[in-house]
Amino acid sequence: MKTRTLLLLFLLLFLGKALLLEVIPLTDPSEGRYASIALTMARSGDFLMPRIWKNGQLVPFMGKPALGFWLMAASINLFGVNEFAVRLPGFLACVLLLGIMFFVLRRYHSEYVAWAALLVAGSTTSFYLLSGAVLVDAFLALFAVGAVFWYYAFLRESRGRLKRAYSLLVFLFLGFGVLAKGPVALVYFGVPVFFWTLFNHQWRTLRDHVWWIGAPLFLGVCIPWFVLAEKSHPGFLRYFLVNENFMRFYARDYGDLYGAGRKLPYGSALLLMFVCSLPWVLVPVWMVWRRRSQTRTQKRLGAIRRETLRALHDGQFGDSLFFSGVLFVTLFWCLARQLMLYYLIPLVPLFAVWCALILRRLELPVRRIALGATGFVAFYALIAFPVSAYLSRVRSTQEVLEQVRLNWTPHGRPPTRIVFVRRMPYSAYFYARSQVVPHGKEAVADSFRRGLALGEDCIFVSPERYLRRMPESLSDRVKVWRRVGPWVIATCRKDPGEVSVARADGRRAVRDW
Repeated sequence: MKTRTLLLLFLLLFLGKALLLEVIPLTDPSEGRYASIALTMARSGDFLMPRIWKNGQLVPFMGKPALGFWLMAASINLFGVNEFAVRLPGFLACVLLLGIMFFVLRRYHSEYVAWAALLVAGSTTSFYLLSGAVLVDAFLALFAVGAVFWYYAFLRESRGRLKRAYSLLVFLFLGFGVLAKGPVALVYFGVPVFFWTLFNHQWRTLRDHVWWIGAPLFLGVCIPWFVLAEKSHPGFLRYFLVNENFMRFYARDYGDLYGAGRKLPYGSALLLMFVCSLPWVLVPVWMVWRRRSQTRTQKRLGAIRRETLRALHDGQFGDSLFFSGVLFVTLFWCLARQLMLYYLIPLVPLFAVWCALILRRLELPVRRIALGATGFVAFYALIAFPVSAYLSRVRSTQEVLEQVRLNWTPHGRPPTRIVFVRRMPYSAYFYARSQVVPHGKEAVADSFRRGLALGEDCIFVSPERYLRRMPESLSDRVKVWRRVGPWVIATCRKDPGEVSVARADGRRAVRDW
């Protein structure tokens, strides 16, 4: 009874994450960028090509396919313009992936492994964060890694009709995976399947797929949009396939149109995978340490190596399929320097199955696993509120624009235009929409001149450090109205006798108003 109570509590806490989707603000740059693209798509009604604000203009966004933006734009049309709407599709994608994992493992492995893998994956820090983030990687995880679980069911199923159905699901999910993030979806699926097939000499299983239906189904799902996108925007396929999916990982300057990714040393994917798997990665680490501490002779070390290779080559149940995914996809990313942490998060469900197999070998009761997972998820929920307060001030424009909307009183009416000094955060396009003045990265003086030309109904939002770069000739015409965290809200002077920014602190300026 205690175990059932803990499992129910864990599920309620994880599903309760939906209540937090609107609490945490959209952070810059990734979440703000994808949310603004989805909002532009929803408002314009143009669902063919995503569009992004660049240098003050709306231009085609050729860095990602459209599926994720379709789902987020549809959610905005249903639930309005808010954080909950843009986060809900990614959250549902993560929940559906956990449901597929649980169904497949419970039916074709064991109830223990199904529950243990569900608890581990759902309480892993990175996967919990992914389930509430505005990132297309949630859809990549659902379709690419979901295809791996359907392939496992395909391997285990002996009845012909159901086996063919699982084969079709593999092709269908891969088609949607390519439509969600491109050919990289084939890497997350193809690498573990290839090495599992190679090590276990199971090439005959490839003949059992319904290729004559599955291949056209795969192409019919993903190819039409790419053809239409290339037809409407010539050069899209070359940039997307060559620059974004090939040159990005070996060329230092690959012609990125939307900002370079984070460059890390080769092999950094091993560290990133370790971080993504916290805190449960400590289970295999502890097991390896215990094994090594118990080993006294080279003979025993050889036995451990043979046992590891035997587990890797185990083709009876296909368990090594999940370990192959974690190991070889991580090694694949080790060859790249353009890496982000969330590239490795789709591997967390595969890691969870491998970790569940280790926990079964350690004979750890499900009750203890559920207790630990419930504690982790409860901790994540508790820290969501202070983290939200921090992000809203430092990594988002939500709070400063909310202050403008609720407390704008100097002129007795809301501002018609908002100018962000120096550069435009992507989240501002989402929160302020038509009020912001789009512009590219520019000099501080140019931003202030832009706003002053618009008149008294325009205000400035700027990091405080940029005020010190304002020319003396402009400082007499601009003054601080309010400070919100690292942001400063400033406005055009209405009276030449008022105190300027260069000669007064924020409190005096607010009192003057």
